Amino acid sequence: MIKYRMVFTKGEELRFISHLDYAEVIRRAILRAKLPVNYSEGFSPHMKMTFLAALALGVTSDAEYMDVELTKELATKEIMERLSLQLPTGIKLLNLKKIDLNCPTRKAQPDMTVYQVEVPLDCKETGSEMVYESFQRFDNEQKAVYHRITPKKHQVFDVKQYLSKPIEYEIHGHCLRMLINIRITLKGSVKASEILQLLKDSFQLPIEKENALIHRKSVLYKNRSLIDWV
Repeated sequence: MIKYRMVFTKGEELRFISHLDYAEVIRRAILRAKLPVNYSEGFSPHMKMTFLAALALGVTSDAEYMDVELTKELATKEIMERLSLQLPTGIKLLNLKKIDLNCPTRKAQPDMTVYQVEVPLDCKETGSEMVYESFQRFDNEQKAVYHRITPKKHQVFDVKQYLSKPIEYEIHGHCLRMLINIRITLKGSVKASEILQLLKDSFQLPIEKENALIHRKSVLYKNRSLIDWV
C-alpha cells in the first residue's frame, strides 16, 4: 500500500457546498480516474481517504489537504494528470507527495490557518478613519469576547487567544482587505466569519459583513505547510 498527501483548491463555484459534499466530489473523481485506491475491510468498506482540516461553509481555499491510500505506487505526475482530468470546475489539484504509510495523519495536525478577507465598507459610515479607530480599539483591548450561539450550546470565549499576531488590513477603494492568522488549539479555534462579526458588532467596524469573501490561503503546522511534513 502507498499513501499520498494531496492539496486541492475550493473555488468560488463550490464555496456553498458542505465539506461532506466536497469530499464526495473528490471521491467520485478518484473513481473516474481509475486510481487503484485502497478500501477498508468489513461489512461496509470505504475508500481510505482522510481530510486534514474541514473548511467552513461559504469559504474558498487554496489549502484543502487529503491523505489517500493506493494499492500500488504510481508516479506523482501520472496521478496528477489522471485525477486533474476528472475534477470539476472549482477544484484543482495543486500538489501531491508520497508519504510514509505508517505515519499517522495526526502527526501533522494543523496548528494555524491563514485567511485572506475582502469585505465592502459600509457606505453609510465614515471610511478610513472609522476603520482605523475600530482596529485601534480592538488592538488595545486585552480581551475580545465572542458569544457563539448554536441550537445546542452557548459558548463564550476570547477571540484574541486564537490570533497569532495582529490582524493586517488595508483599504482599497470601497473594499477592506485583511490577513488573519488563526491558531488551532486543543481547546478549539475561531472562524474568520466570527472575527468579522465581533469587529462589526463590538468594535463598530463599518463593513458589510454579509458580503465578505473569505479565502483560506494556507494551513500550517509549526509554520510549515502540511505538504512539507511528508
